[in-house]
Amino acid sequence: MNIFQAILLGIIQGITEFLPISSSAHLVIIPFLLGWKMPADQVFPFDVLIQLGTLVALIAYFYKDLGLLFQSFIKSIQDQKFWRSEDAALVWYIIIATIPAGFSGLLLKSKVESAFNFPAVSAFFLIGTAFLLFLSEILGKQKYDLSHLTWWKSLLIGLFQAGSIFPGISRSGACIAGGMVQQFKRKDAGRFSFLLGIPILLSAGLVGIVDLLKLKNLSSFLPILWIGFLTATVVGYLVIHWLLTYLAKHSLFPFVIYCVSFGLFTLGVGIFNPAMLKSSSTADAGQIINISIDPSLTWINKHLSKCNQEISKFSIRFREETKNTFSTDYVRITMNEQEINYQTVYLLGTEKILLAVGNDIPINKIPMEFVNKIFSGSLNSLDDLFTLCTQCEFSAEHSAWTTQSFQIWKYPREYYLQQFIEKNLLNSNHPSESTNLAPNPQVMVEALRLSHTGIGFLPEHWWNSTIKRIDLVEAVSSEWEIPILAIPSGASSQGMYELLSCVQTRIQNDNF
Repeated sequence: MNIFQAILLGIIQGITEFLPISSSAHLVIIPFLLGWKMPADQVFPFDVLIQLGTLVALIAYFYKDLGLLFQSFIKSIQDQKFWRSEDAALVWYIIIATIPAGFSGLLLKSKVESAFNFPAVSAFFLIGTAFLLFLSEILGKQKYDLSHLTWWKSLLIGLFQAGSIFPGISRSGACIAGGMVQQFKRKDAGRFSFLLGIPILLSAGLVGIVDLLKLKNLSSFLPILWIGFLTATVVGYLVIHWLLTYLAKHSLFPFVIYCVSFGLFTLGVGIFNPAMLKSSSTADAGQIINISIDPSLTWINKHLSKCNQEISKFSIRFREETKNTFSTDYVRITMNEQEINYQTVYLLGTEKILLAVGNDIPINKIPMEFVNKIFSGSLNSLDDLFTLCTQCEFSAEHSAWTTQSFQIWKYPREYYLQQFIEKNLLNSNHPSESTNLAPNPQVMVEALRLSHTGIGFLPEHWWNSTIKRIDLVEAVSSEWEIPILAIPSGASSQGMYELLSCVQTRIQNDNF
């Protein structure tokens, strides 16, 4: 989710929260129509928490009314005369009307969260909102103001509101319809709807905050959320004033037409592209997670495939890592530490770097001092090594071919393995003139296998019996370990978290 998306969704929330056209439907359908793939673990808390922006707008607009209502409510409790005034009674009616929505939220939260990922469901319920508005205009006689409100009438309005927990059923539209079918004037039904929205938006916001706190990389998401919040607040305040003026003199039929048209349009788009109606999120069952893996880490594929089978909630699509074509839809698994925003990096494990030679070379152990001499070219042959290295261990006697020069193999300078080797392992970055290039570990293995005097560095998982690993005298093991990192280029989803967590566990438990 980026800044532009947050601003647009904030505007949509500010407009549609109070107009009877369902803010939740628009927050689902608009990203779907624009082709946005929103991270599922962010969708629900973002949509709920920007409603707090419209809550602030409500409080700012009705702050004088709310002050009087609160004073009368406290006075009624102190005097134990709960219906002592119209204002005190109104607060109790708001509390009564809130109860059905509270129960529906607790009982249906998990189903509602999944519904937020399906534009077809939102479009269907949006047409349901149109039916409620149409019914209220046909049956409503607009006789009463809020002084005629009773506990059972407020409870009925609350039951209407309870259905709005599903994306597509407008909360304000359902409340206005619930009031109008009981013969309340349109403007009074709208005012009660706005006041009734305060406890609902507040409780939903608290739930959203709890979900938000569970997010990984929360600090990177907060600025986006703050922008959406402020946008929804400003736009919502302006819409409240306009709508109250509108309801005093106009019917709800334009909103009926809009809801039906927008709902049918969304369903129509889905007919030509059915896959788009299945889910607008990146974390539903059947999610495709694109993985870009550096060629030296292809051994991780077995762990990815196993995790895919164990979790069975997504499918994985692989491609070979190329820096220039790294897409924003991909997770890059690499050991490269360059150009990384560490707020979005997952440490999957470590890979040890080995010093390797062909099986014919009789070296078993060597001090790092002599490794540097070999790679800098100051020590040219096995004969020199036999003569000068008292700490070296050899598996064979001096032979005639040991007078040949070492054939040094390295990776290209831009390759992360070579960068790590030069930065952490070698004192000299200027190899001898006999240096050869291996573009990747696979070529390095073949080169060392075929070379009588070849020597090079190799990631541990690429070592096999056709080559020999050389032990290092007094080498610090941790200095030879390079971190394996998963780097999502875009926003992360819950499915991605589960996949990477599974892979991390398998790598750490891998008995190489």
